[in-house]
Amino acid sequence: MSTPWGPAQFVKYFEQVNREFPSEHWANGIEAAKRWLALATQDEVTQLEVDEFLARLRAEPTSGSGWWDMARQFKYWAKQGGFRV
Repeated sequence: MSTPWGPAQFVKYFEQVNREFPSEHWANGIEAAKRWLALATQDEVTQLEVDEFLARLRAEPTSGSGWWDMARQFKYWAKQGGFRV
């Protein structure tokens, strides 16, 4: 599976992994990716929302490469939007 790019692709990625290896960890990934998707599609995003999302990503125990990729790509997205990361 190639590395996802963007929130919609991460939703699909985590859903697929969760189907193959069901766990709370992957379900949390789905939830996080959907949150990013919501942020990406709302009219205005605040720095607080960006900070809260980053804190959520950091809080995931034993996050792993899918989570790290999502964090890296979210940070890029946030920087492009003028946010501090």
